[in-house]
Amino acid sequence: MNVMNRIMLLAVLLSCPPSLSAQEEPPQNAKDLLNKGYASYQKGLYQDAIDSYTEAIQIFPNYWLAYRLRGDAKRQSKDNEGAISDYTSTIKINPNDATAYNLRGVAWSNLKDHGKAITDYTKAVSVNRNYHWGYYNRALSLEALGKVEEAIADYGRTVAVDPSYVNAYFYRALLLEKVGKLNVAVDDWSSVLLIRPAMANAWYNRGFNYYRQGKPLLAISDLTRALMLKPTDPESYYLRGDSWRTLEDYHGAILDYDQAIKSNPKYVAAYNNRGISRQALGDLKGALEDFNQSLILNPKYYRAYFNRGTIKAEKNDYAGAVKDFHRSLKIHPNYSTAWFELGLVHENMGEQIEAIKDYDQVLKLDPKEYVAYYNRGRLRKLTGNLNGAFEDYRACLKLKPTYYRALNNLGTIYYNRGDVEEGLKLYEKCIQVAPDFFLAYYNRAMVWEKKGNNSKAIADYSASIQLNPQAYNSLYSRGLLREKTGDKEGAKLDLMKALQLAPTVWLDREKAKEALDRVSR
Repeated sequence: MNVMNRIMLLAVLLSCPPSLSAQEEPPQNAKDLLNKGYASYQKGLYQDAIDSYTEAIQIFPNYWLAYRLRGDAKRQSKDNEGAISDYTSTIKINPNDATAYNLRGVAWSNLKDHGKAITDYTKAVSVNRNYHWGYYNRALSLEALGKVEEAIADYGRTVAVDPSYVNAYFYRALLLEKVGKLNVAVDDWSSVLLIRPAMANAWYNRGFNYYRQGKPLLAISDLTRALMLKPTDPESYYLRGDSWRTLEDYHGAILDYDQAIKSNPKYVAAYNNRGISRQALGDLKGALEDFNQSLILNPKYYRAYFNRGTIKAEKNDYAGAVKDFHRSLKIHPNYSTAWFELGLVHENMGEQIEAIKDYDQVLKLDPKEYVAYYNRGRLRKLTGNLNGAFEDYRACLKLKPTYYRALNNLGTIYYNRGDVEEGLKLYEKCIQVAPDFFLAYYNRAMVWEKKGNNSKAIADYSASIQLNPQAYNSLYSRGLLREKTGDKEGAKLDLMKALQLAPTVWLDREKAKEALDRVSR
């Protein structure tokens, strides 16, 4: 419900005649006309009500309550200017009528003059500091003007005066979430549920809050309560499905997406997310069917094109994947994830320059995507742009100092430039943060070997081989070093194993054969 609708609803609630304050008593026939007018008002016969209130005022010109109620009838008839005139007459006769100030504020709000509305709401609460309607309506107008923090404060004043007023907690929670104060908003949702435990959308909203906080189990609990109250609500099933998916319970997620689709067969996002869950379980056929259905229902649903593209990439249909990623990006050009995946696919297709362009787009949209710097750095190195690679690895590590792959690759650039000590520092940091990364041991071994520390070099080659028994380069390098240090038998075993594991096109194959011949003599 938007702000204006909330104000209109509140105005209806306030349009009931209170007892008269200490004013001159109107004659009975004027009272009878007022009651007749109010009966017509309750039936929605606003013009009849206006006529009766007008007759009452003609009999008793100081009848402030008749002016106020006639203002209500005019406002319900969309005559907000006429309502403002009548509320003003009420205030002239009875300047201490907080309700008249408040309702005149509602009429100003209807005319979208929230500045004047706020002035009247402020006057209402100055007349009666315990008048919670004034604080609440002022909060609505402040919210309409985008003054979120001030609106939050007025919702707080509302519940300070009337701790049982549910709407103030409800809308304050929404604003708190809008400014990122999710933890504080949870308290307001809890207050709503304490007062109205059967309010299904409050259970949903608190569940959504928990989901956004990364607390899927609490979200599931609240969404289950929401579904107990509203068993066919597709939104609750959908969000609970997302919560199960966050927990990697893809079977549970699919069951909830099934229910969301059953309640709303045109629920595009539910088909899409069920497809994601099916893909995670290896059901690529079912996932494709869901992504296709999403696109039948909404041909501009860019996420489904993207997700379908990832399946095609997984099936090595790179041309099809590229086509789907481009379709996604045509609809949503700023979808950085699609640019990233497009880069990976172009890499797999051997189109390194295109992949670099893709990563350029990723970093233009999201300068903090450190993996994109790393990937672009790798490709720049492969295409001969070592300075560009150097800068990309440094940018990656500035954002993520513990990204071990960038530490290793930057160390290699330093090593190849002859800065062995800087390379060594980076390899050692890499091993510190990723002790199972075999390449870092291999590279550090080369540093030790270059520095003449053969024992440390052999130890690092051995660590690399222990972590990856298929590391034929490590076996080859250890074999050569063992030959150098006089361990011909160890060298022979290493070189034989390296030749056995290495691919046919291995560049060092002939050198390894020559070394094996030497140590076998």
